[in-house]
Amino acid sequence: MSLLHLTNLSKTYPRSERPAVREASLQMQAGELLALVGESGSGKTTLLRLIAGLETADAGQITVGDITVTDGTKNVDAEHRGVGLVFQHHALFPHLTVAANIAFGIRRLDRAEQKRRIEELLTLVGLPGYERRYPHELSGGERQRIALVRALAPEPRLLLLDEPFSNLDPQWRVEIRDETRRILKKRGTSALLVTHHTQDALSVADRIAVLYRGVIQQVGTPAEIYHAPANRYVAQLFGVCNFIPAASLVRPCGTVIECDIGPAAAEDQGLWVRPEDLELAPSMAAPEGVLRGEVRTVSFQGDHHDVTLDCTLPGKAPFEVRVQHRGPETIAAGETWALLPRPRTGR
Repeated sequence: MSLLHLTNLSKTYPRSERPAVREASLQMQAGELLALVGESGSGKTTLLRLIAGLETADAGQITVGDITVTDGTKNVDAEHRGVGLVFQHHALFPHLTVAANIAFGIRRLDRAEQKRRIEELLTLVGLPGYERRYPHELSGGERQRIALVRALAPEPRLLLLDEPFSNLDPQWRVEIRDETRRILKKRGTSALLVTHHTQDALSVADRIAVLYRGVIQQVGTPAEIYHAPANRYVAQLFGVCNFIPAASLVRPCGTVIECDIGPAAAEDQGLWVRPEDLELAPSMAAPEGVLRGEVRTVSFQGDHHDVTLDCTLPGKAPFEVRVQHRGPETIAAGETWALLPRPRTGR
């Protein structure tokens, strides 16, 4: 069942040379966790604010559940959209206790129901007994949990999270990120997460929408986005990705196979290959036609070595390839090695 439906949504700010969001179309299912990912200025926060009702679209339509909240002729106020918000800086009221912060959005309920819901939510996030504490008495991770349950308390149809993990210390980030996904899934809450941290999106989301200059570039599962990027921008946004100007790579047995990264965009005329999808083999033992390169740098990373090689192909400009080498062989700068596709397992 579709919970959120965007159709040809556009927004241009005054004095801006280009649209912040341009003809964005997107569907989100009930119970789904969807991440909007892109660099600063990509339009992801504008898209979230349009959905929330904090900005007005120039064109297009937004439907939440069975209610059209924007269609060019009307714009439903933010408080009537059934949408909850978790902001980057938590936005807790510093003069109110934890209980009063959570109760702020459920004042229409009687006191007994408010108390029951507050206790239930605090238990859900592992903070029972925190009702009387104030925001300044909480750690960053605890404030994030309270901001989350405050948004969940009114039971919104859709929860919007704007860079919710960006201000957390590294030791808290992964724990709170995983805990947030667990909580949302346990409650069956539909949530839209805005982030420029690709690892957050890959870890939390069921699907990811990638934006660049206000245009949605690709929508897919984390595996699809990572292993089958639609274009150069998506490929490089989600980590190191080698571009090899060849149609295929050769296995040691001589069989020519297509690379496992997915189809290359037409303008690229080559292959996209993640470093972990390549392996190195001694050049002398590899058959003719296998891609070879001269080792430029070797960096020890614990469970593997990051190896950078300078490669050439007939009629092509020289190019760089990075490989995660996990074999027992010792690799040294200046040596020539063969590059082979490493078959991916478990797919």
